[in-house]
Amino acid sequence: MEHIASYIHPGFIRGGHSSNSSSLPRRRAEAPVPIEDGTFVKSLSQAFVKNRRIMDSTARLVTLLSGWAGHNQAIETTQGILAKHLGKSVRQIQRMLQDAIREGLLSYNYTKSRATGMITGIRIYLRFSRIRRQKPSQSRSFSGATKESHTKTNLLLNTKDKALEERLRSFSGALGVNYPLE
Repeated sequence: MEHIASYIHPGFIRGGHSSNSSSLPRRRAEAPVPIEDGTFVKSLSQAFVKNRRIMDSTARLVTLLSGWAGHNQAIETTQGILAKHLGKSVRQIQRMLQDAIREGLLSYNYTKSRATGMITGIRIYLRFSRIRRQKPSQSRSFSGATKESHTKTNLLLNTKDKALEERLRSFSGALGVNYPLE
């Protein structure tokens, strides 16, 4: 007669089916770490990162596409390539694209072969105003700080010009100011 423990899944004995399932290895944890090749993604908007209305995998997809897009360019790829890069199925990629469209993060069209008329891929247009952080305007100023003027404080007058001196004297007299200024 065999013991009952031989019929039970080993993960169940270790506590794998309880609320503490950290002892069981997961498929995601066993996946290889991506190789660092120096590529990066421009800074993302906090509103995009914190948006709970989109799936986490959709955020990863849009982040990947944002990095591929570079300087606000359209991306030509296939759903299979996206699935390969994210480790998902093509059906999941279609679901993620629909989720991103619903939130207004992107739009896409199918690309077709001119010769055969067959669909060859997709062209994706991202709405970068909803994804990337906007650059602050260059004319930002602090309202509490006084601005320094760019005028000279020391005026040197050429008093050899008698006509200019006479005009300055009449102008200062009209204003009620004594000339020469002291």
